[in-house]
Amino acid sequence: MRGKINAILTFLAVGLNLAAVAQTGIIRGKVISNEDGMPMIGANVYLAGTTIGTISDIDGNFSLNNVPAGKQKVVASFISFVPDTVEVEVKEGEVSVINFNLRTEAIVMEAVVVEAKQTKNNNNYIVLMQQKAASVVDGISSEQFKSAGDRNVAAAVKRVTGVTVEGGKYVYVRGLSDRYSKTLLNGAEIPGLDPNRNSVQMDLFPTNLVENITVVKTFTPDLPADFTGGLVNIQTKDFPETKTSQFSVSYSYNTQSSLNDNFLTSNKGKYDWLGFDDGSRAIPDRAQKYVPALFEDNERLSAITKSFNKDFEPQTSKSFVNQSYSYSFGNQTMVFGKPLGFVTALSYRKGYNYYTGGYTGRYSLTGDLSKVESLNEELVLNDTRGEEDVVWGALMNASYKLSSNHKIGLMLMHNQNGNNQARYQTGEIPSDQLGLHFETRTVQYTQRGLSTAQLTGEHYLPDFHKLKIEWISAATMSSQNQPDIRFFANDYILNTIQGTEVDTIYNLQPALYNVPARYYRDMKEQNIDNKINFQLPVNTVEGKNSYVKFGLSNVYKHRVFEEKRFDYRFQGVAYNGSISEFLSDENMEVGNPDGYIYVQNATEKRNSYEGKQNVAAAYLMTDAYITPKLRAIAG
Repeated sequence: MRGKINAILTFLAVGLNLAAVAQTGIIRGKVISNEDGMPMIGANVYLAGTTIGTISDIDGNFSLNNVPAGKQKVVASFISFVPDTVEVEVKEGEVSVINFNLRTEAIVMEAVVVEAKQTKNNNNYIVLMQQKAASVVDGISSEQFKSAGDRNVAAAVKRVTGVTVEGGKYVYVRGLSDRYSKTLLNGAEIPGLDPNRNSVQMDLFPTNLVENITVVKTFTPDLPADFTGGLVNIQTKDFPETKTSQFSVSYSYNTQSSLNDNFLTSNKGKYDWLGFDDGSRAIPDRAQKYVPALFEDNERLSAITKSFNKDFEPQTSKSFVNQSYSYSFGNQTMVFGKPLGFVTALSYRKGYNYYTGGYTGRYSLTGDLSKVESLNEELVLNDTRGEEDVVWGALMNASYKLSSNHKIGLMLMHNQNGNNQARYQTGEIPSDQLGLHFETRTVQYTQRGLSTAQLTGEHYLPDFHKLKIEWISAATMSSQNQPDIRFFANDYILNTIQGTEVDTIYNLQPALYNVPARYYRDMKEQNIDNKINFQLPVNTVEGKNSYVKFGLSNVYKHRVFEEKRFDYRFQGVAYNGSISEFLSDENMEVGNPDGYIYVQNATEKRNSYEGKQNVAAAYLMTDAYITPKLRAIAG
């Protein structure tokens, strides 16, 4: 009997303990200084009247676990600051988020209820950053570009004062071209995707993966030294305080490009919808290594010429509406008794751009400038263009707190873009021959990709003069592949009798314009960026935060760019207005006395290059208050 009673009592005790555990929640938040808005490290945070407490970490964040459900009073205190008490309702199994703003003034405070959490994705953070920055800084938060409907960073950053965007992707700061600007991702350098520009193509970053964008317009010693116009820093999403899950779908309709039965396009690969070429646009195996010259090996040259596809003519098909999908999930959990925060995000967008009735003109000024009143027309063309654009991105960001003073993080991201363009232009060339009509076609596919991995760390050493250490090690791979850019131009004359068109004479004249050609361009770049910063507080003026900062940096870059070009030459073959008939296999028997077409390797080796750069740097600077109203930044 006694054994049964003990078993029942044990069962009831375990049940009561489980019920007690189940009726608890978590309180998380941040402690900041009212004086300068900076996070407070080592602040005491505890439940009033209990022994449940903790201290804030290197970012000012804290977490109180196993807090009994119900109304609780949470107290935050720090030496020389007035303690602050916040009353919060703790719900069973949920996370309650509060914030503390400690004041240095000796005032008596009532209980304060904080309803919002300060994060880096709202306008308040941008304003606070501008107030406290050592340089001239501007920015935009995800709160702003989400409300504006900006789909990528290029569209969002142009809302920053003094910033313009050229071609939908290249950033100009304060009127200076993109070569004078620099782009960072979470403070680390990333490579560009254009072989002819020293800038990052900003349209590659979906806004769904971004927390905020800041633009630094003046130089300080702790920034890279190879910019003069401005430095753009893209901050990716950080993990939330509580579990969040968001999914969004959007469709948009454009009267010109959406559901257009005559949308201009070209033959597609089966992976175009993912932003990847499926290999159908690659250089044929026969032409990879060596293309013989005319009469060197006619049989082989004929086989190589026939191996290329014949798709030079843009096609028409029906387009769909613009579409966009995004999903993100974030949470905090305990791993080995330490908090681990993470966020994952996915984004996919497919859009259509189209115009017809465009105008392309080229003019020249000749003769006595004092007497000339008009320009001479050299080229007048009507323009039609269709573009299909696919962009998707994936992000994983995690942060693990080894202790309240030490934190490490890992960020992985990949962005992919595929752009398919088709263009048709037709008009006249008045400068060459009266009544000479001209038409040209361009078919182009561009594949871009950027993959980056970043390992970061933050450390606070209170026993070593309150030294703060931040470091980052980042590796980024970027690529831009333009397989099989095709150009085909010709002219024609309309023969008329008494104003009635009776015949059209087509022709190819290499003396007036380029022969049909196809280009293959491929660029790959690797960036490795390692940085470490040390920040040591100094006491120059009572109540003001001053510090000495020093650090090291090493950036390694390796870029390889290759371009190949193949021209179509012809002997005795007439063009009758049909590209498919002109490029038929029957016309590609090199040496045929009736006429033939052959490809010529017109690659210029000077257009291909390989480059490496290794930059090591060190800096020392101070940001200190000389008087309560005079601040000096030197280094």
